[in-house]
Amino acid sequence: MKLSRIAGARRGGVCRWVRHAAVLAGTLSASGASAATIAHWTFETDMIAGSATTGQTVSHPSANGLHDNAIPDLSGNGNHLSAFAQNGSFTAMLFSNVVAPNAQSGTTLSIENAPTACCGVLSTQDDLEVGGVNIGALPQWSIEASVNFKGVNGYQTIVGKDGFGEATNGDTRQAILYLQKTNTNVFRINFVDVQGYVHIADGTTQAAIGQWYHLSATSDGNSLKLFVNGVLEKSFDMTTTLSTDRSMAALNEAGFEGTGTVAPYGWTTHRGMYNDGHGDRVNGYIDDVRISNAALAPAQMLFVAIPEPATLALAGFAAMGIVASRRRA
Repeated sequence: MKLSRIAGARRGGVCRWVRHAAVLAGTLSASGASAATIAHWTFETDMIAGSATTGQTVSHPSANGLHDNAIPDLSGNGNHLSAFAQNGSFTAMLFSNVVAPNAQSGTTLSIENAPTACCGVLSTQDDLEVGGVNIGALPQWSIEASVNFKGVNGYQTIVGKDGFGEATNGDTRQAILYLQKTNTNVFRINFVDVQGYVHIADGTTQAAIGQWYHLSATSDGNSLKLFVNGVLEKSFDMTTTLSTDRSMAALNEAGFEGTGTVAPYGWTTHRGMYNDGHGDRVNGYIDDVRISNAALAPAQMLFVAIPEPATLALAGFAAMGIVASRRRA
């Protein structure tokens, strides 16, 4: 398990990053309620090989499409991830020592994917579970992930949830969920609710090659929010839509890609799904993916922005000036 530690400061700006010790626990306090971690993948080891090092392929001894538990779920719910392709075939998902500056979440490894060939993905076996029970539709949720791009062409889906036809009041070809970079290089959270309505929030940061971005998307059923590097970039009021239940649609566990029976639906990292076909693969590295069953407050997220010491000092001086002027008055 990764250690909680202060991140390296971003000297070019007014913020630095910190990862809270609380996120290592399976339960958080959110708005007075209990918020549980559904799944948390840090990509630090290979369950089949017994260990991992940079350049190592994520193990997948079974035939293409069969599920082999390789990437452990740290939540304790057993939502382990599998590669798709049998060892030696198609694209290999690789462990990499390219991590966020100063190992800012304690990480030593990420997972690299190159989208130039087939089948780069990590996926769950069917729906996510908590205590052995499928999560189904999610009234509230948070999804967090860190990404570093080697190329920024086109759509690239960092975390996805497979599906086809759920968006009955939107684009029926889209999947249930995308946490992605768009073709205009901004970050987006896009999901389908149980009534078939599509909800989208786009950020403003322009993604560039070779930089780590820490993304958090939350929904409390009323507001859809997208945070980039700890900063809220978009909040969308979902109550302005016609939907009366904005719970995220449940995964269709009977679904398969296209007309085949090789690729069952699941939750994914490194690729998305559109028109019942796989695509939008990430060209780069992903680390620290966590899914929770509540809309986390910023202070509960894996990465939050905190002021640099100089900024704090300026704020302190300003506060002192206000107090002094009040006293003179």
